[in-house]
Amino acid sequence: ENTASYEYPSSRPVHRRQFRGNTAFLCTKNWRGLPVEQARICDSFIHVPHVAAEKPSQAMFVDIQSSISIIFHHFTAWAQYNERESEGQKFDVAVFQKGQLSEQEKAEKAAK
Repeated sequence: ENTASYEYPSSRPVHRRQFRGNTAFLCTKNWRGLPVEQARICDSFIHVPHVAAEKPSQAMFVDIQSSISIIFHHFTAWAQYNERESEGQKFDVAVFQKGQLSEQEKAEKAAK
């Protein structure tokens, strides 16, 4: 189907954090947006706002990797994920088996 004949829902800026429930992210490098067959399965759309330019030649775009990073930052803040612990300048990469509690989780459970 031609993308011109499909009416996409309005896109909201990611900083408003208007996510709901279970969320999946579909991304595209195509400046025209997702193909219709993918867009049809989406409940909503978000975008990373860009600075307006007076001329198209002055427009600045954020690459897809940076956009995804910005989007995931806002999503994890909205979902209230805990930040991974770090020691010095490195993340704590201790491996836990399924069902095993971290030392922090054990301490928090003992404090209850």
